[in-house]
Amino acid sequence: MSSSIFKKNNDPVIVVNKDFQKCYLFISFPIKKEDIPKLRVLKSLNLDKSITYDTDKKVYEAKVNNYCLSLDKKISNIGNNYFFEVLVSFPSPASLGKDVLEDNLKFVREVIYHPYTVDGVFPSREVEDTINIIKDQISCDFKDVLWYYYYRNVKTFDENNYLSGILADNPNLLNSVTPSNLYEYYQKIISFSPIIFLIGNVDPLTSSQKIKDILLENREEVITFEKKYTSYCQELPDKVLEVTETSTFKSSGICYNYKVKNMSCQRDADLLALIADLLDSNKSRLLFDTLRLENDLMYRGSVKISTSFGSLSLWSLTGKKNIDKVKEKIEEIMKKVTSTDFIASKLSGILDDAKLNHELIKEDLYDIMYDHVDKYIEYKDKAFYERVQDVTPEEIKNFITNRLVLASIYVGVGEDNE
Repeated sequence: MSSSIFKKNNDPVIVVNKDFQKCYLFISFPIKKEDIPKLRVLKSLNLDKSITYDTDKKVYEAKVNNYCLSLDKKISNIGNNYFFEVLVSFPSPASLGKDVLEDNLKFVREVIYHPYTVDGVFPSREVEDTINIIKDQISCDFKDVLWYYYYRNVKTFDENNYLSGILADNPNLLNSVTPSNLYEYYQKIISFSPIIFLIGNVDPLTSSQKIKDILLENREEVITFEKKYTSYCQELPDKVLEVTETSTFKSSGICYNYKVKNMSCQRDADLLALIADLLDSNKSRLLFDTLRLENDLMYRGSVKISTSFGSLSLWSLTGKKNIDKVKEKIEEIMKKVTSTDFIASKLSGILDDAKLNHELIKEDLYDIMYDHVDKYIEYKDKAFYERVQDVTPEEIKNFITNRLVLASIYVGVGEDNE
């Protein structure tokens, strides 16, 4: 696992942008102790209410009174780093005619630090209902052909449950979560100082001071956490693992899985992403064209990658009688994608799309904000297009030929021949 220490003071980051009529206040608590069952429940638990705003009506009225356009809370992750994030939006002082930052800071402080409780813990009924909903969703996932085949497939090349997680195989781990220990876990998360961003047409000095006074209570702390944004694959098989199993689904699923040898850096991740685009994107539909248009072998299919792990998977749904033919065609696809002529014919279009997306980010304050956040937490130093604009067909070909290793082939045999 690639990791290092993030260490910065807790001063709020103010980004002045006068091009938009609204502002975003972003508050992110790095979660230092990973507990997957509790994180999964927190992710789904309704945390909108607080001690003061203890009904949906009161929350709604507070939003209206504070000109709060949105208030969203979520558990997010980058690799093995988890964060509790709160995002608030409201009109800029110039567009509204008055500054509502202070009102929204007081509102969000109440919602974060004084969540709604019963007898000092999260409401038992809500916690139990949330756990049951998660368990029901896991059960439903196993009945979904796309989810099931890909999940079974991931098991053939995953390491330490990085891609597959632990709850699908062990939903009863959720039984360890109680209203009491979940509340204690939440309180531990918010006991540390958060990363705070404010972006919009604001006065930086007065806005920063308001955040320090209201949200941070003038605490001066150093925010530290171990950066575990990647967990690059380490295990390469001596020979390709081939797994074939029968299923109760009508369709059959076929997956070819590749790992990157000596995956070690952002450049490797970017090359992997470009290879995925060569196989399946708006500018290059090699997988779809070969299996569907030219040979009518595939119902559905796609290319899935994990740039934080270093894997690429080609998968398709087909009839049982087509399994061998699909495998043959996938191998042909992977040979074709190593051709410098083919790569050159598609790469410029893929880079044009990347450049367009790079420009579109500048049109959305939400995207601009997250671009600043990613750089601040040292996740990405440049945008994707800026990193890949100098890539050549030869570099991609060499990466596929020398670094991309076929790790496993999974076949789920369904009941239907068609």
